[in-house]
Amino acid sequence: MAKTLEQILYTPNLIGLIENPAGGVPDFLPPAFTKPGQRVDGDTAKWFEVTGNRQTARLVQYGSPSQRREVRGAASRTAKFMHTHEHIHLNATTLMQLQDYSNPQRQKLGMQTLANETKQARLYLDNLRLSAIYSILALGAVYFDGNGNLLPSSTGSVTTVDFSVPANNKNQWNGIIGASWATATTDIIADIKAVQRTALQGTGYPLAHAFYGENLLGYFMGNDDVKELLKTRNDLAGAFMNMEIPDGFLGLKWHPVESAFYNDSAGTNQAWFGVDALILTPEPSPDWFEILEGTFPVPRNVGTVAADASAIAGQIDEVSGMFTYAKLTDDPVGIRQNYGDTFLPCLKVPSAIYIGDVTP
Repeated sequence: MAKTLEQILYTPNLIGLIENPAGGVPDFLPPAFTKPGQRVDGDTAKWFEVTGNRQTARLVQYGSPSQRREVRGAASRTAKFMHTHEHIHLNATTLMQLQDYSNPQRQKLGMQTLANETKQARLYLDNLRLSAIYSILALGAVYFDGNGNLLPSSTGSVTTVDFSVPANNKNQWNGIIGASWATATTDIIADIKAVQRTALQGTGYPLAHAFYGENLLGYFMGNDDVKELLKTRNDLAGAFMNMEIPDGFLGLKWHPVESAFYNDSAGTNQAWFGVDALILTPEPSPDWFEILEGTFPVPRNVGTVAADASAIAGQIDEVSGMFTYAKLTDDPVGIRQNYGDTFLPCLKVPSAIYIGDVTP
């Protein structure tokens, strides 16, 4: 049965067309890192950062007056969402196919063209979300140039989303990595145990995931202490022989990210993680990391004519996260499809992650 053009271009129908595209920036992250979190109305996120407490209550003599304690406060944090809004144009041929209500097969061909174009548009949005998370893990921030293009580093940045990861959580983790892991005699195991202990004491979030660069596997396989460990752990040794760092090794889940990249505005592939990079994080949790989604007004029926402004307002939906809508154009004749996203990969506890370089 043929559909009307209004039915085809109705916002929820278009959103349905872009549910599951394939391709795009490769995803090496556990699903919990990319799962959308809570919806926040508007373009600004707000949360509270509560200072942790490791002190104990003080003793007094039984029956004596209580001692006053200053309670640690909660700092209010705000941040603007990342927002993108673009459009693509479908030509008059596709429009004529969609409007051929007497020929369902021809209309179906137009709908397939629309679906394919919509999927390609969705890839831009997926690529931005995933790349923004990679950037936070690799750099602790996300950088954009003056035209809104994502950058692989701070060079040339005009807009910066910086979560202020402490200096002691970067590079050699405040001296925890004292010698290069490329040296066979370096006590790699002690370094990892030290950063695990430091993380637990510092934030209370135990480290669970390790995202590693190209050279890390070779450093482990060539390390004297690791080789001794593997002599007694056949399960781990077998995984290393398959050229991968097995989950559970030193109490962490290991994820190779040497192939994590995106294609920049000049068409150049940009890798996110250096060959000696090691990023350690806790298990994903809204307590320290969450993808927040803001809202954006989207028309239900572009081109609606109504008696007054209140009637027009009733034709607007407030959509969280990704959105899309379409309208007819007359110069040139065709369909303009708008699409965009309002989101923020929010690192609520900046000291929860450790961005390392294992070759000082």
